[in-house]
Amino acid sequence: MYLKLLIYNQTINWKKRNLKLTEIEFNNLKLIRKFSRQHVLLCGYPKSGNTWLRFFLAHYSILQQETVASTITYSELNEIQNLILERPFNRKKYSRKSNSLIDKIVWTHAPFKSDYSKFISKYLLIYRNPLDTLASSWNYHVKNRNNLKRIGYPKNDINAYVKLRYVDWEKYMVSYSQLDEHQVLAVSYEELLKEPVGSFKKILSFSYPNHNCDLDKLKKAIELSSFNSVKTMGRIKDQQHGMAAANKGEFARKGIIGSYKNELTEDTIDYIKNKVEKNSIITSLNIKYE
Repeated sequence: MYLKLLIYNQTINWKKRNLKLTEIEFNNLKLIRKFSRQHVLLCGYPKSGNTWLRFFLAHYSILQQETVASTITYSELNEIQNLILERPFNRKKYSRKSNSLIDKIVWTHAPFKSDYSKFISKYLLIYRNPLDTLASSWNYHVKNRNNLKRIGYPKNDINAYVKLRYVDWEKYMVSYSQLDEHQVLAVSYEELLKEPVGSFKKILSFSYPNHNCDLDKLKKAIELSSFNSVKTMGRIKDQQHGMAAANKGEFARKGIIGSYKNELTEDTIDYIKNKVEKNSIITSLNIKYE
């Protein structure tokens, strides 16, 4: 579904932060504008399904030219889909980029910055219900990285972490509501799980409007990019931590809807759901918790 364009106080407060481009982002975006390849910015709060979507788009792009027998590794993904906004583009390599589908995808975890729109006109926003998103984030960023813990630090507790980080998640989502409706496709993680073929087909149509979707290749890309396929690849290739050397647990942890119920207290769950209900922009996403 499309993110509804409602400008409320939350959006106004976000604008007051006046987020600026970093030097790296600015240089990357200048390079994008120079080559005018009609790029799409893939964005999403961490642990919302960004990597899943990157795997799918990479596999589907590769399948346009060759057969793929097994899931690519995290390292290969970062080599194939290497236009990451916060990291310097290799100028020479970028200038030689082909016109393959994946070369049109730029990826970021950053919230929307108004200067983005000077360079990019389409945004593919993936989101997941905040309870699963933030519970997964705690496991990945805190539980599995003991070096980040501090005695008495509130983030050591998953319930405190979820309540604390919800504000960031909400502001992130609200930031992209500043875009015009035709510019952004907001894709639900839960909907991708429920209706993968139709949902991924919609993503391809939005990202590549002049491309004729190959249904067989789409289904193969979904198979190669599935949670189980990626998790199996990580274990076989010894990349179960993704690309985070400091991480102790698997990057592909559970991938199911509603896993937060076994991790969070009822008080935390009610707290977050009440927060969601009070924000009209967030409720317009029709978030699914199970």
